[in-house]
Amino acid sequence: YMGTLPGQIKLLKKSLAAVRLSAPESAGHAVAQTHRIRGTAGSYGFHKLASILKTIEETIKSKSGADRNTTIKD
Repeated sequence: YMGTLPGQIKLLKKSLAAVRLSAPESAGHAVAQTHRIRGTAGSYGFHKLASILKTIEETIKSKSGADRNTTIKD
């Protein structure tokens, strides 16, 4: 997990940047990415990281109206 985390965070940063640029379709993708990373972090015992990602996920949802069930294409 730790070997793949930097790449996952890099992709998440790109998605968050797109959301900040008001790309509404990017919000659902960012929520889904955040949720996946958050769940895996929690499963591996990285509870602080999971907590931070929960805050990010909830912020994206509240500001964009997106949720993790939004259809995304990877």
